[in-house]
Amino acid sequence: MKDYKCRTFENFTDLADEDRITALLLCEVLNLNFEYLYNFDKQTGYVGKWATSEICVYPSIQDFAREYLYQGIEYKLVTMRGLYQDIPGIVDYVNLSSFGHRLLEEFGASYARLLPNGKVVVMDCNG
Repeated sequence: MKDYKCRTFENFTDLADEDRITALLLCEVLNLNFEYLYNFDKQTGYVGKWATSEICVYPSIQDFAREYLYQGIEYKLVTMRGLYQDIPGIVDYVNLSSFGHRLLEEFGASYARLLPNGKVVVMDCNG
């Protein structure tokens, strides 16, 4: 059932090494210094926990929405009667862009950000 894409990075440095543009845009929207975060292991000052934790990057708001839609379906499965072959996929009836934007509002900017390149970054995604 999983038809969304998501890449997980061990920390900010790994994200920057693999997808520099997304890392730079994340720093821009968070108003943070890229070089300071990139070398977080050499810093003596405070670095947010999210920079040292796993970071998930979705290529689009629709992929972000699909994951949470599927999680909701999986956690709230109900027993259905009848034959299952003709049950339509719920994703075909949901405006994933609107759903994704609403999720971002609900979760808040400290959890996830939509970047100018269209990617959604979830900070501390396993925290």
